[in-house]
Amino acid sequence: MVLLAGLVGWFVMHAETYGDQPEFVHGLVLFCAGLIAWTVCAIWWMLSRGEVVEVAELIRQKQYERRKQRRSK
Repeated sequence: MVLLAGLVGWFVMHAETYGDQPEFVHGLVLFCAGLIAWTVCAIWWMLSRGEVVEVAELIRQKQYERRKQRRSK
């Protein structure tokens, strides 16, 4: 998120400086490229750390624990 804040902050300063000049387009292209790169990297990071939770397996484990507790009583 810090990288995104830096990118947006830079673009705001760039837009204030070059608002009506042709150089504004170059900054806009760089901002869009940076935003796309940030999005791809964020998705890649989330997918690499994501975990698939198998609900059926979770239910089986809970049922097994309940049966185990009943037997021990």
